[in-house]
Parts: sequence; structure tokens; C-alpha cells
Amino acid sequence: MLSNLARLLCVLLCIFGLSGCSAAIAPAQSSTKPGTTETGSPALEEQAKRAETAERATWTPGQLEAHFTRHGREGPYATTAEYDRAAREVILTGTAFTYVDRESRATRLGYYDARSNRFTSVTADARRITTFFHPDQRERYVGNLERSSYR
Repeated sequence: MLSNLARLLCVLLCIFGLSGCSAAIAPAQSSTKPGTTETGSPALEEQAKRAETAERATWTPGQLEAHFTRHGREGPYATTAEYDRAAREVILTGTAFTYVDRESRATRLGYYDARSNRFTSVTADARRITTFFHPDQRERYVGNLERSSYR
């Protein structure tokens, strides 16, 4: 199902991204920031990377179940599959940032969705999901992570 979700996201982004192409052809000046489309959404390449991460990243064996046991009631999420799906959704919808994990000291990619107060973290190579939960301190939590680039 996630594969279909990723494909749908890419199609929608292509449609919306192409809607801004007429402005690029016209001689008028564009007020968009570099790396964004006319609608202000992240660049298509970034969205494609997110979709790939959301689809392909895996949990370390046993960690999905362990994290579900610890954080599953925060959703509440009835199953590990629901919990996993929500973690992957945040990769697609959240604000992306980097930070240093306090336990491993490794650089991580974080995704925080302020509307739903959900946080997903993946390894720097985007291959492993390291955690997913609803932070008690909301945005303050992700902003206060060591070397957090969250803004």
C-alpha cells in the first residue's frame, strides 16, 4: 500500500510542479525561493527522496515491536502495522531536519509534523527508521535536540 501512496504522491507533485512551469516560461520575475515550485512546496527531487525513504527504510530487527510497545498507545495505534504506517507518513509530511542522536552520537535525519505532533527519525543514509513518537514538549523537543537544524 505504501508503494501506491508513494506513487500517488509523486504523481500529485508532478502535476502541481508542472502548474508552475508557465511562470518559468513567462518573462515575469519569480518570487519563489530556490528549490521550491511556484506553489512553495519542496522541490520534486526532495519529495522523491522522501517517498523512497518512506517506502524502503526498515526498522532494525525487533525495534518496530519494541517501539510500538513503548509508544503505540500515543496514537493510539492498534497494531504495529498502523504504527509503522504513521511513522512513514511523517517522513512524507513532516519538516525535515538533522540532529545528533544523544545515545549513539550519530547524525540523524528527523521529520517532525507539528500539526499532529509526530516525530520520525532515520539514519543519515535513510536506510533505517530509528524511532517514531509524539514528543511531550512538541516543537521544543525537536528544536532542542543536539545540533538540531529544525526551524
